[in-house]
Amino acid sequence: MQNSDASTSNRGQEIPGEACVRNDPGRPAPAFASRWRRRAWAGLLLVGIFAIGHFAGAAQKEQELLKAQEIQAERFELRGPDNVLRASLFKGPKGGGYLSFFGKDGKPGLSLGLNGDGMPVISLYDRQSRMKLGLSVDPEGGNPQLVLFDDNGEPAVHLGVPRGFGPDITVGRKDKGRVSIFLTKDGDPSIQVLDQRGDPRLALGLSGEEPSISLFGPKNVLRSSWRVLADGSAAFSMYDGKVQRRLVIEVDHNGKPSIRFLDPAARTVREVK
Repeated sequence: MQNSDASTSNRGQEIPGEACVRNDPGRPAPAFASRWRRRAWAGLLLVGIFAIGHFAGAAQKEQELLKAQEIQAERFELRGPDNVLRASLFKGPKGGGYLSFFGKDGKPGLSLGLNGDGMPVISLYDRQSRMKLGLSVDPEGGNPQLVLFDDNGEPAVHLGVPRGFGPDITVGRKDKGRVSIFLTKDGDPSIQVLDQRGDPRLALGLSGEEPSISLFGPKNVLRSSWRVLADGSAAFSMYDGKVQRRLVIEVDHNGKPSIRFLDPAARTVREVK
C-alpha cells in the first residue's frame, strides 16, 4: 500500500512545463527551438559567405577580362542607357581605322582616324549629319589641309601648305570661280583669281620690292602684265599665245616714256621714244 501511494504521489508532482509537453505534443520544447535558431543562423551565415565568394569571384573574372592582352573585333560600339549609339571604333571601307562620336540623337558629331592611305583625318558634322570641317594630311605631298564646307556639303574654304609654297587659303566652291591668297616659298605674297577649272586668270603679287599685276588667258597662259621695278621704273607688257613679249610700254626711273615693238624672238623691231 505504501509503495502504491508513493508511486501515486510521485506521479502527482509534475515538473513545471512538462504537463504542457504531454498535453501538446506538436509544440517544440524550448531546448529544441534554441537549437533550430542556431542552425538557421548558421545556414544564413553560410549563404552570406557563399554570396561574398561568388561576387568576389565574379569581380575577379571581370578584372581578368579587363586585363586581357588582346581583343579582336570588326567594330566596337558604346551605347547609352537608351541604347542610342554614342561612340564607335571601326575599320573604314578602304582600310584604316576610325573613332566616331555621336550626339544624343545618334547622329555623328566628330570622327577621327586614319584613311586608306594611312594619313590622319578629322571630321566635324552639324546636327543634320553634314560635314562642316575636315582636317587631313595630303597623301601625295604630306601637306596639312583644313577644309570648311558650306550647307550643300561643298568645300568653301581651303587652307593648306602646298609643296614648294608657303601657306595657301582658297575661298570659293568647286567648279566655280575662286580666290586664292598664298605666300611663295621665299615669303612673297600673292593673290590670284581662278576660273572654274582652277586656272589663274588674274594675279596680284609682290616679288621682293617689285609689285605686279598679271592677266592670264585660258589654260594659264600669260597675256599681259604691269610691273613697277626696284629702280622706280614702270612697265606694261603684252604677250602672244606662246607667252612671247610683243609690246612693251615703259617709263624709266627718270620719267622718260618709250614704246617697243618686239618680234617672236623678243628682238626690238621698232621703238618710239
